[in-house]
Amino acid sequence: MPPVAVFWNADPALGTPEFGAEVQAMAARLASALAEVPVYQGIAARDAGLAKAEAAADALVRRLSADVRAPDGDRLAAASPVEEYFRTRMAALSAPQAALQAVLVVHRGVTDLRSAPLAGSDLEYELTAMRQALVDLTGCTSTAAAEPSCADRQSDHPPSTSAPQAMWLARWITGHHIHALFNVCATSVLRKALSHVRAGAVREAVDHLRRTVVYVRGVPASRAHAAAMPADFYCEIVRPTMTPPIVSLPLSGRMHVGFLAWRDALEELLLVLPDPVDELARRAPELAFAREELLEADLVEAERHVCLAESAVAGARSLIQPPRSTENAVAVLRLMRHKRAARYAPFVRFGDQVAAAARKALTGS
Repeated sequence: MPPVAVFWNADPALGTPEFGAEVQAMAARLASALAEVPVYQGIAARDAGLAKAEAAADALVRRLSADVRAPDGDRLAAASPVEEYFRTRMAALSAPQAALQAVLVVHRGVTDLRSAPLAGSDLEYELTAMRQALVDLTGCTSTAAAEPSCADRQSDHPPSTSAPQAMWLARWITGHHIHALFNVCATSVLRKALSHVRAGAVREAVDHLRRTVVYVRGVPASRAHAAAMPADFYCEIVRPTMTPPIVSLPLSGRMHVGFLAWRDALEELLLVLPDPVDELARRAPELAFAREELLEADLVEAERHVCLAESAVAGARSLIQPPRSTENAVAVLRLMRHKRAARYAPFVRFGDQVAAAARKALTGS
């Protein structure tokens, strides 16, 4: 199984580490490689691009590991059963440690993507969010990438030929590590956007909101990556591992500290910017439309979750449903989507007015 991935608390925000020119060049090389993967071409071209990114990530991991002390994830206590199961931890990390952890996750993710049957659009969103994490956490740019050294021209690791069952189990964890990385990065960047809004720095707020969108679009892609396995294998082998007696209680994403922090940051955005879309657009159009883009991306994330669940578990019940509940997993996720759509309706131009009206009828607000 993949090693424990250690993430950082999004608040307070990390600074940007001051890496030397060599690390910056290597990070830029990886950022460029991620951007250049031909996601809509054939299998051979796609794998060649991913192999180049894998080699660049491997080189950067080795270089950073020589200078940065990585926390021992196995020695850190899990804050919840979800952290224990998915092999994640939250800890106070320095900016260089956070950068190393992100590159480790990206490296394992890119390696697995070489054998993961992902749609081109999902691969594009996931790689773009990986690149954004690299830029945000190392301060590099991909426009000044150096020519790779001979050692970095191609990966030493061909696509995995291990038993598919072991590969799928490892992918389930690796994909969720990428998901967790995007979550904590999105929260951190959104909190910076909120600080700029409060300070009246509209241009900076818009920039950070747009960067947050990149991560949010990467979330459903990383979830599709994690679930890139046959549905019967997921239902018969993977899903039972998330229920007793394998774990102490049925697992839910709501148990994860990083997920809760992200939802709190989004709700804070609507409290800091409570104006309906038409009112905000009249005084700060770029801010209104950047907020809208983020909320729409978050709504699509919920909708993609519904579709993924249907293909994976069909009519099965949710793991966390109480016995009296009559819904199935898809219906529970669909209800979550409707609640989110109703909450966002005043803040987007093409809101779900049906969901908003139903919520108003039920709650009177």
